[in-house]
Amino acid sequence: MWTCTKCGTKVDSGFDVCWQCGTSSTGVEDPSFRTADDAPRIDAPDVTDVGPEISPPHPIGPIDDLVVCYEARDYLEAKMLADLLVEAGIPAFADGYDLRESLGMMNAGPRVRVRSDLAAPARRWIDDFQAERAAEGELSRDEI
Repeated sequence: MWTCTKCGTKVDSGFDVCWQCGTSSTGVEDPSFRTADDAPRIDAPDVTDVGPEISPPHPIGPIDDLVVCYEARDYLEAKMLADLLVEAGIPAFADGYDLRESLGMMNAGPRVRVRSDLAAPARRWIDDFQAERAAEGELSRDEI
C-alpha cells in the first residue's frame, strides 16, 4: 500500500498509478489520465444474436456410435481404465454416472465407452490388463 503524493489516496501496491488522479508512486503525474467516470462511454457490441448453438463433436466420435466396453465398480475405476485405454491408443471415456449411488442399485456402475468399431480391441485390452493385475496379486480372482 502506498499513499499518493498529489491527492493523498491510499493505493494498493499492485497499482503503478493512483486511481484517483493518475500520479505514479514516485510522484510523476500523467497529464492524459482520466478516471473511469470521466472517460467516454464504450459501446459494447450487440451480443443478443450469437447464431445457432452448436455442440462440439465428442472427442472420440459421434455419440450415437459409442458402446459400453466395461462396467466399473466406481467412477475412479472407470476413469483409470478409460485413461489407460487412451494411452494404449484406443479412444475411450468414462461416463461418470454411477447409478448405484443415485438409485441404490448394486449392478449399474459407471461405464467405459468406446466407438463401436473399437469395442472388441478395448475389451481384449481390459481383459489382458485385469489378468496381468491378477497375476501380480493386485486383484483377487472374484474381482476379475
